[in-house]
Amino acid sequence: MSRENKLLIYTAYLRPVLTYACPVWGYAAKSNLKIIITQHNIMIRNICDVKWYISNTEILRALEYPSFKEFILRLATKFFNNIDNHDNEAIKNIPAYNPDPSIKRPRNVLFSS
Repeated sequence: MSRENKLLIYTAYLRPVLTYACPVWGYAAKSNLKIIITQHNIMIRNICDVKWYISNTEILRALEYPSFKEFILRLATKFFNNIDNHDNEAIKNIPAYNPDPSIKRPRNVLFSS
């Protein structure tokens, strides 16, 4: 199977499975996010069949793919922006989220580092 077909399968089927419910990952520990990002990198490396000395950032740049963290950040941002503009009255009545620095894992963990 060609690399383009493998990437198409990844984009159409595997990436949505990996990113399912990613807006709530802001509450996940960094170690858990790292596990998912590592699995993503392994999958991309296997699809492209690259040598061990080529970095993941070079692979993603060559494929013109965003990093996995950038991708889930964009999905989460889009999700939370859509909540503000939602038609459902129950969703509109949910108060705005203001992160509290004293909380160990605020939702904005994806936005930092």
